[in-house]
Amino acid sequence: MNLDYRFSSYTHRILFKAASAIIGHWDDFDDQQRQYILYQAVNRIEHQLRFFPWEHRLSFVFGLWFLELGGFLGFWGILPFSLLSQEKAEHRIKKLNESSFRLAHLLIQGIKVLVCLSAYSHPDIEKYLGMERRRWRKQRIALRNELVVLSDRREEKAVPTALKQDTDLSEHDYLSFDALQRIRGEK
Repeated sequence: MNLDYRFSSYTHRILFKAASAIIGHWDDFDDQQRQYILYQAVNRIEHQLRFFPWEHRLSFVFGLWFLELGGFLGFWGILPFSLLSQEKAEHRIKKLNESSFRLAHLLIQGIKVLVCLSAYSHPDIEKYLGMERRRWRKQRIALRNELVVLSDRREEKAVPTALKQDTDLSEHDYLSFDALQRIRGEK
């Protein structure tokens, strides 16, 4: 865990462009609201990566740089990803996601998972999609508090005494020949 971890400004720009290409276009949000939600999602991803092991952080940043410069390596284009138009950026994400090159596919999937988790957990998006977790959480906490009150009113039952006596055989004695003779009364 590294609480001081921060993206460089260029890495931040790559991730912002990737987030805008991954996240769909919501009709109810104007461009300024969409940019604000994407900016918060990128900041949330940066915050989440602080708690990741350094190997995962390194692979995530490697995935972003592969996305940025991988067009030249994979013959998808010469321009870096952050300079592409919105349509071309979405097309490159789609092509990398469908790629038969396993490493490229996994790196893009990792980026997509974090971007979608961060963006779709925004309260405005939850409300837009009709899936407000905060309301559900409040209902669950209220139900739990009611159940705790009900369980506090319940009487405690007495604990029965143990069935085993000190004179009983131990679990190791059950298998011995001498114990069998004592039980039968032969000894």
